Amino acid sequence: MTIYPNGPLPATMWVRVKNTYHDAAGNQGQTATAAFDLDTIEPTATIEGVPATDRNGFMATFTFSEPVTDFTTSDIAVTNGTASAFTEVQPGRQWVARITPSGDYGVSLPANRVTDLAGNDNRASVSRSGSYGADITDPGLISVVRRTPPSSPTPADSITWRVTFSEDVQHFNTSSVALLDQSDEVLAVIPTISGEPDSESVYDVTFTGDRLTSYNGTVKLRFRIIRYEDRWYSVNVQDNSRRLLPCCKVLGADERTVVMSRGRPSTSLLNRWRLTFTEDL
Repeated sequence: MTIYPNGPLPATMWVRVKNTYHDAAGNQGQTATAAFDLDTIEPTATIEGVPATDRNGFMATFTFSEPVTDFTTSDIAVTNGTASAFTEVQPGRQWVARITPSGDYGVSLPANRVTDLAGNDNRASVSRSGSYGADITDPGLISVVRRTPPSSPTPADSITWRVTFSEDVQHFNTSSVALLDQSDEVLAVIPTISGEPDSESVYDVTFTGDRLTSYNGTVKLRFRIIRYEDRWYSVNVQDNSRRLLPCCKVLGADERTVVMSRGRPSTSLLNRWRLTFTEDL
């Protein structure tokens, strides 16, 4: 017997067999119910961050329509160039890779390179292309993702963000960022910054100790800014063509805000008593 679903997928199909059947000896059967998860939809990938013109290299972002497995650098098809510095940004859903062109370039994901959790192979993506030439594209912020602690609110004494730029950048250092409290005042904490191996576009920023250890409230990662020719830019940060980083829109995941909760009650919730004595003291 073949059963065909008649509704949109993915979905859960329920099959129920009534107890109206008998075996050869005349014994009545039992009612049975089973559920089947049906998903025949192919995952798709969207490629972003491919500039119209470049010669120094850029970060391409690959975002899938649903969680996928087994996505690696070798799955990416690059015409006149190479892919490297492959980094997962959002588990199962988004990755970035550095594309280094050697001529007029194209970036795509061919069909049947990855699978979703139901085993469906991906569709071929739309190819993104550009011309090999002078860099006319400003660097950008692809994402700011909190790596630790895993959740917010948190009582943690340390916070680490992964900052991903659209291309390799220079001079991203401790003077480029600050940690603000809920009054937009700078907390007296000094960050440490470390880069991913073989990449100058992915960095981990960690704040720990000092006032953060005892702070109770909302904190936010802030990029320090300067004004130049009527535009705001991030302090120090520039690409290899010396184009400054405009500040400070994040194109993808933005988890710059964290709530620090130490479990201490607010003073507004403290109990108060009135003491009345029998005579003056």
